[in-house]
Amino acid sequence: MWAASCARGEGLSMQTGDLVARFQDGTWSRFFAAASPHDQRFAHIGLVVLEKEEPWVIHAQGNDQNGKGQVCKTPLAQFINPEHTLRWAVFRADASPEQLRAAVRQAEAFVADGVPFDAQFDLRDAHALYCTEMVWRAFLDGAGIELVPVRVEVGDQSFITIDCLTGSPYVHELTASGHDVEFVVGRRDDANRHGRRLEALPDEPLTDVE
Repeated sequence: MWAASCARGEGLSMQTGDLVARFQDGTWSRFFAAASPHDQRFAHIGLVVLEKEEPWVIHAQGNDQNGKGQVCKTPLAQFINPEHTLRWAVFRADASPEQLRAAVRQAEAFVADGVPFDAQFDLRDAHALYCTEMVWRAFLDGAGIELVPVRVEVGDQSFITIDCLTGSPYVHELTASGHDVEFVVGRRDDANRHGRRLEALPDEPLTDVE
């Protein structure tokens, strides 16, 4: 039940439709975090779904060797496994419960359809998705919500970096953690900290592209 207690946190109730971002101890994490022009704390993001009170994360992930992968669903305990995760945080979109469920239904459809990971990071191709693109399209296509009013422009191509989502005016931060898994409950400028140690679950090393 580690994942469930972790999801609840202290003063936190994680719900279906929340966003969870992480930063892990690999080269790709540093690369993707550095791609964000403002907030470089995180390198990967997914969408939370609760099943029988257990939290899972829907996310688009590719292998770090060949870039192959797809939209998948992973237990939260594995997604933020402390053995590899240096920091993580939970965010919530400004949306109704019905809209959040609609976004998750769209994300679940991506999983069911086996939508491949977009190793080209091309927003113009909706047939393959990278992590932030998956979250963006889930809300846009599923709930009609534009979470990312501002994108990063490089030449003639647009990209959605992690902080395009986490820094969106329509998204707010609920918790953040560091090496000691210390929770910060509230918005990102809340200085009220609540220490809490969590036990790590045994898990296989995560070697995929963020």
